[in-house]
Amino acid sequence: IGFRLTVLGKNGVYIEGVKRLLDISPNKIDVDVKRKIIILNGINLNVKSLGDGDACISGEITGFEIKDKQ
Repeated sequence: IGFRLTVLGKNGVYIEGVKRLLDISPNKIDVDVKRKIIILNGINLNVKSLGDGDACISGEITGFEIKDKQ
């Protein structure tokens, strides 16, 4: 797969295998991971840390979607 997504309850996610963040807003963050795009939806989303291919995102997660890159 090339990435790992760990949901930390409704309070955030930890993602391994991050190439870059594509879009960041308080309600949506798009994450580029290998051959996929992870779309996180939520409330008061915030990038807590980003480095060495890992990202920690906090906020109330209301849903996420994993799509193939086009």
